[in-house]
Amino acid sequence: MGGGVYQDRTVFKGTFELFRFEVEGGDHIVFDLPETHERVTSQFQIERVAGPRPFDLKLTIFSDPRGPHVYYGMRAETDSDGHLLEDRLAKLDE
Repeated sequence: MGGGVYQDRTVFKGTFELFRFEVEGGDHIVFDLPETHERVTSQFQIERVAGPRPFDLKLTIFSDPRGPHVYYGMRAETDSDGHLLEDRLAKLDE
């Protein structure tokens, strides 16, 4: 997708910030924060995990400019049989 949103909200009030990102060198992510004109580069790691259910992947961003540093996801979310992600993860292990 190449973009995302940080949210800080309750049921009654909230703020959000849109951002763009790209991967460099296979293990670094570059965040482009248009509101503040910041560009932040951080190393990241994707790991296979067995939960918490229903998740099977964990993304750790070591210097995330906003929000948490750990995110969970599902392989099947964008790659129904997992082969595209498996190929990508195998390249990271090389």
